[in-house]
Amino acid sequence: ATPPLEALRYMLSSAMTRTKRPTRTRRKLRFLDASRAHFHSPALRNIFINLPAEDSEEGMCGRLNKMLYGTRDASMAWEMFFTKILVQDMGFTQGLFSPCLFYHAERQIELWVHGDDFTPLAEVESLNWFETELAKGIKIKNRGTLGPDEGDLKEIICLNRIIRWTADEETGKEAIEYEADPRHAEIMISQLGLEGARTKALAVTGHKDTAAEAHLGMVAPKLPPADARVFRSVCMRGNYLAADRPDIQFSAKECARHMSDPTTYAMGKLKKLGRYLKHRPRYVCRYIMQDFTNQVIGECDSDHAGCLRTRKSTNGLNLFHGRHWLRGAASTQSVIALSSGESEFYGIVKGTSCLLGLKSIVADLGKVCEATLFTDATAGKGIAQRRGAGKVRHLDTQFLWVQQKLGDRKLQLKKVKGTDNTADLQTKYLSAKDVERIMAALGFVATAGSSAAALKANV
Repeated sequence: ATPPLEALRYMLSSAMTRTKRPTRTRRKLRFLDASRAHFHSPALRNIFINLPAEDSEEGMCGRLNKMLYGTRDASMAWEMFFTKILVQDMGFTQGLFSPCLFYHAERQIELWVHGDDFTPLAEVESLNWFETELAKGIKIKNRGTLGPDEGDLKEIICLNRIIRWTADEETGKEAIEYEADPRHAEIMISQLGLEGARTKALAVTGHKDTAAEAHLGMVAPKLPPADARVFRSVCMRGNYLAADRPDIQFSAKECARHMSDPTTYAMGKLKKLGRYLKHRPRYVCRYIMQDFTNQVIGECDSDHAGCLRTRKSTNGLNLFHGRHWLRGAASTQSVIALSSGESEFYGIVKGTSCLLGLKSIVADLGKVCEATLFTDATAGKGIAQRRGAGKVRHLDTQFLWVQQKLGDRKLQLKKVKGTDNTADLQTKYLSAKDVERIMAALGFVATAGSSAAALKANV
């Protein structure tokens, strides 16, 4: 298993959120790697291998006592091995939502495990205890501690994301910066042939099709095989980058809808995204120190029948811990909604599902939070808060579980002004002014410079 990316962002947010009771020292993040991880775990079954030339003997083979890289169950055996150490030997509680999240109640340690990477958040004394105890059973390498004190790291690479401990220029408060790998934007621009001064940058990721353009898109010729391979490669790189860039999530999602059968029309959309990345190659998300909060918040929206080719609607979503952004998403609805109220209700269903998942992630890391979902749709909110389908009789009953969750007070559903709903960013193409306004509201700041300069100290 691998942990959700928003769990890592939550830990950054947790580090920049004051605790309910003041701690003796600052909580910091420590980054530990297990060396030769799979060689630690005992073999789960009889696995026989050919012996190397220097140890070979005719008619003999080897039986593994420890797992070997490349065997099918090596990863599973490693997970079982380190879980036993953390839970049985060290006293951690394993997460129910994600088995890669752990919490130590006595020492107040939040732990995120990704493969052979261990990232605990705690006070320095607890971090030292964790490293010492873990080293008794696993050979580990300390990559450093991210924190504000002298001797602490101020920048580190985690999953090819850049994480910095800094201060906000306007408020002077401590802050953590989180940035996607900037090399992806450069590679996309290069693969699409958009380098050089001749190609103008765009301040928007695209524009909504007219009826004529939508018709031309349906009859556009297919790309040659070589160009189709480039399209798929760039498109998936854009989707990967979009996980950390809410400004391109809608555009990347629209391009990905053409993956199975790329056309010249789809390539045109992808090149507009590439030209936007020339304009905004790098965005940094800032987690500025905030007061204690036990709120996880979601903002959802939908664009009814926004696709003129299929008449399908789009869901948009942003999740927060207090004021800190944790996740954004754009997705095409699988059913064709017959009204804007119905499409907004499906957006609420998606938002509820993801918000309850975030609430479970936070619980796995030792904190009980209240969940509130915001929508700007009165009709969708009305469907979600009633019991049963009511007059909207064509609704599939599989979506009505949201009514039960609201009735059980698992979360609250509240109204927000359309102009204040940040999820609008993931439902349609917006003007440059609106994109910058919403990105600022999400805590993102545009930055300049090349990826080589950003990653030089960490390669």
